[in-house]
Amino acid sequence: MTERIVSSRSRGFLFLDSHPAGCTRLVQDMWQAVPEPAEEGRPDADEAPVALVIGSSAGYGLAATIAGLARAGIRGVGVSFEKAPGRRTGTAGWYRTAATAELAAKHGRDFVFLNGDAFSDTLKDQVADLLDERFGGKLDYLVYSVAAPRRTDPDTGVMYASVLKPIGEAYRTKTLVFDGDRAPEVTTVETGPAEGDDIEQTVAVMGGTDWARWIDHLAGRDLLAQGFATVALSYIGSPLTASIYRQGTIGAAKAHLEQTARPSLSK
Repeated sequence: MTERIVSSRSRGFLFLDSHPAGCTRLVQDMWQAVPEPAEEGRPDADEAPVALVIGSSAGYGLAATIAGLARAGIRGVGVSFEKAPGRRTGTAGWYRTAATAELAAKHGRDFVFLNGDAFSDTLKDQVADLLDERFGGKLDYLVYSVAAPRRTDPDTGVMYASVLKPIGEAYRTKTLVFDGDRAPEVTTVETGPAEGDDIEQTVAVMGGTDWARWIDHLAGRDLLAQGFATVALSYIGSPLTASIYRQGTIGAAKAHLEQTARPSLSK
């Protein structure tokens, strides 16, 4: 790998380049923050629970992966969809995953990371094969923590796109802009309300459909252990973001996610 100076480049409040060393430090700090289990609580490596974390490279999914590896000694598979370095740096999740994999190996954890489209049946088959061949064919836990801009339905081939918009009326708020070499400044931005099928499209991407599909897929391969448990990590948010998040299009998707976990709520 050739040496490269990574400088900060941004568009609005989004930074376009990630720094490998910073991503590694973040993962190391998260690992160090996990309380170590009591000696008698440490399972043998071949008896550790088998877990699948879908969305393991960022946010709550990354936190669940690191906590599971550091405290429970989990075995299993982490799934994410990140971009490798090329003309530009890789995505932050690419470097976070590399750092997590390095720590897992250092501590003797048998955990495999796959980079690919979690919405596809191809990747579901790849995960199922790994669970069957490498981890004894039974999955104890599935953690679902996926955030994505789009999803292609494997049955129909239709692509859906998620949007972050309020419902009913426009939303105005303050934001911090880092553009150019100027000092960061606070500006006001306005986001227009959802239109057309924005809500349905967002629910199709970020709702519970794919989560249920994962469980059905693995159950169809007889890969769910006795007492199998699953959780989808959601987010309520603060009153400051309620209009654009929990009460907006993403909130509609989160409601669908929760109804998927508790079907009786939708009756």
